[in-house]
Formats: sequence, structure tokens, C-alpha cells
Amino acid sequence: MPEFFSFFNNSVLFWSLLSCLLAQFFKIVFNFFSTGKIRFGIMFETGGMPSSHSALITGAASGVGYELGFDSSIFALSVAVALIVMYDASGVRKSAGIQAAEINKLSKKTRPSI
Repeated sequence: MPEFFSFFNNSVLFWSLLSCLLAQFFKIVFNFFSTGKIRFGIMFETGGMPSSHSALITGAASGVGYELGFDSSIFALSVAVALIVMYDASGVRKSAGIQAAEINKLSKKTRPSI
């Protein structure tokens, strides 16, 4: 059981999860300013900005740099992984947006006039 509690002493994990939770919380704030409505459920939805994936991996990379030094090879590896995650996330968001636009065009073409 002591091994389980050592899990909570991991500062890199703590900061990465805190970053992810803060990103999810800020979705509520940004949604309120853009729509004027408070939606707590948006905190549990994927997608949207700010990106919780990017926040999580950036928090982890920052924690690794803080713990092991910003000149360590492990920090360099964590930055490389972070850049890959963020690049991939932006590509997925762009593709999803293009697909949504095409689906909307198809639905307008196939919808009968009322």
C-alpha cells in the first residue's frame, strides 16, 4: 500500500494533471464569455479550446524540466513528445472541421425543402 501513496508524491504527474484540469475549467469560463451561458458539462467534453491534451503534456514536460533540469536529455525528449502531441492535436482539429463542413454541405443537399 505504501507504493500507492508514493504515486501522489510525483510532482511531474501533479503539475501535468493540474494543468489538464485547469484547461478543462477554463473551457467553462471561455464558453460563458462567448455564449453568455454557464455549462459545467463542457468540462467533461473532449475537444475545444484550450486543449487539455496540450496542457497535460506541456505540464509534464515542464515538470520534467524543473525536476531533472532543462538541460537534461529527458527534458529534450519530453519536449519532442509534447510538440508531436500538439501538432497531431491541431491536425485532428483541422481535419474534423473540414469533415464537419462537408457533412453540413451534404445534409443541405439531401434535405428536402419544407
